[in-house]
Amino acid sequence: METKRDKVNESSNRDEKAKANELQLRPKVTVAMPVHNAEAYLDEAFEGILAQTYEGEIEVSVRLDGCSDGSAAVCARWSKRFEEAKNKGFSFVLSAAEIAQGAGAARNHAVRQSSGTVLCMHDADDVSLPSRVAKQVAALANLPEAIVGSRFTRIPEDATARYTRWCNELDTDGLYSQRFREVTLIQPTWAMTRKTFERAGGYIETEEDGRRALAEDLRFYYQHLEAGDAAGFSPRELLYKIEEPLLKYRHLSGSVSSKTPRKLLFRIKAKAMERSVLRDWKEFTIWNAGRDGRDFLKNLSPEFQKRVRGFCDIDEEKIKRGYFNPGLPTKHLPVVHFSQAKVPIVCCVAMDRGGEFEANLASLCLTEGRDYYHFT
Repeated sequence: METKRDKVNESSNRDEKAKANELQLRPKVTVAMPVHNAEAYLDEAFEGILAQTYEGEIEVSVRLDGCSDGSAAVCARWSKRFEEAKNKGFSFVLSAAEIAQGAGAARNHAVRQSSGTVLCMHDADDVSLPSRVAKQVAALANLPEAIVGSRFTRIPEDATARYTRWCNELDTDGLYSQRFREVTLIQPTWAMTRKTFERAGGYIETEEDGRRALAEDLRFYYQHLEAGDAAGFSPRELLYKIEEPLLKYRHLSGSVSSKTPRKLLFRIKAKAMERSVLRDWKEFTIWNAGRDGRDFLKNLSPEFQKRVRGFCDIDEEKIKRGYFNPGLPTKHLPVVHFSQAKVPIVCCVAMDRGGEFEANLASLCLTEGRDYYHFT
C-alpha cells in the first residue's frame, strides 16, 4: 500500500527530474569578457548582453586587464545594473589585474571565476544581437562538443569586406577544410560548453620565452580541433556556424590582432598543418613559388621540408629558374606549371583576387581536404 511518504518522495523525484531537465534545456551561461582600455565601447557591449532573450541564467564575467582608462568605473556601474536585473536571471562577476597580462590570460581568468555550463566569448568592443545566447544554447544542445559561431556584421559596415564575406559564406565543410587560411569562426561569436573549453586546455598565456602570447584565438582553435579529434569526434561535431548574424564585430585600427606578426601566424598554422595533415603525406607540392609559398616551406620542420617534391606556379620565369636555398635539406627544388602539379598540394595563393587562381584550381578537378588544402 502506498504511504503518504511514498507520495511525497515520488513528487520530490518528479520535481528534481523536472529541474534537471530545465537546467539541461536552459543551462547557466557565462559571457566571458576580457577588458583592456575599452571605456568607449563597454556601454554598447553591456546593453547588448542585457537585451538577450534567453530565458535561463546569464552570468557576465569580466576581467579588467591592466586598464588605464575609465573601464573600471564603467564596469562598476554596470555591475549595479546587472544586480538590478537579478530577477531576470542576470549576475555580474568582476576582477582586475593591475598590470596587463594579455588577452589569453584575461579570458582564462574570466572563465575560471565564472560558473556557467555554457561559455560565450565576448570582446569588450563588440555587440551581441538579442537572440545570440538563446540560439547558441539551442545549437549546443544538438552539438555539445562543438564551438558554435555565427555570421556577423561589421562596425563600420564596410570594414574588411573581403574577409567578412569569406567568413560568412563558408559552408559546413569549409569551416574545417579551410582552417589553415584563418580562424573560420571568429572568436567573438564563439559559444561552447565548459567541458569543451577545458578539453582544449584553455588559452595559451605566454610564449616559450615568457612574453605574452599573441594569436590566442588561432591557437585555441587548433587546440580545440586536435583535442576533439583525439577524443574521436568528427569535424562536423566540432565546428558549427549559425547562418545568421548574431554579432556586430567592431574593426579598430591598431588593435592587438592587427599587430600580430605575419611570421608568427605562418609558424602557428604551419605547425598545426604538420600535426594534422602533413604527417600523413609522404610527398607534396607547394602551389606558389613566390613569397608565401617560400615562407611556408621555411616554416616547416626539416622532416616535412624533405617531403616537398617542388613548387608549381604560372610564372614562366620562376618555372625556368627553379628554386634554390642552401639552408634547406633539399637545396634545389623544381618549379612546374600548375597543370603538371602532382597531388597532394598546399595552395599558398591568396584567393578572391580576380578569380584566376580559383579558375586554374577548378580546372584540375581536385577535391579540397583530400587533394589539396589552402594555406595563406
